[in-house]
Amino acid sequence: MKRCNNIAPPMGSSGLDVSRRLPRYILASMLALVPIHSAMTAAHAAAKTKDQVAAERAVEVVLHSVIEGFRTRDAKLLSSSDIYFSDDSSEYHYVLFDVIPPFVDVGYKTLVDKNTRFIAAVEGPVTVSWTDKYIDGDGGFAYFRGVMHVHGVYKDGRKLEFALRHTLIFKKINGKYLIVHEHASVPDVAIGMESPQSKP
Repeated sequence: MKRCNNIAPPMGSSGLDVSRRLPRYILASMLALVPIHSAMTAAHAAAKTKDQVAAERAVEVVLHSVIEGFRTRDAKLLSSSDIYFSDDSSEYHYVLFDVIPPFVDVGYKTLVDKNTRFIAAVEGPVTVSWTDKYIDGDGGFAYFRGVMHVHGVYKDGRKLEFALRHTLIFKKINGKYLIVHEHASVPDVAIGMESPQSKP
């Protein structure tokens, strides 16, 4: 049987030269797919509506403000009415499902109090970032989801380090996308197999 040296690399060879190990017709097919994938990616980006693009930009601005608020320990920035909907008398009043009690936090004033107490309890800057981010929206609503990572130090010396599932719902009010609902949680070890200390 004739041996095909194009497929099987010689024993003891070091490194991997794809152009020498694969038959030319397979390599040509792989290279032909590169511009097709690039075109599909560009088409997907172009398919976004103006409303979606505007919503994504607005959400990114809010996330940047949150990062700065934690970094500078600025409770006012973290609770800014440019980020959160502050009218508690409205049917769209802010509601938080937090990782810490109570079960439900209702109202902008509750958020302000919670952020003020948190900032007072930490020492120095708090670093916040997100992984697995996803943003979408239209002309009226936008939403964000991701895994939030928080690092810092409490004033009593305890290390502040955790990750949680984070979701934000925005409503466009008076021309601005404002947070009307927020959800932060970790898996419950009492009813599942995952530990709240596990890092995603």
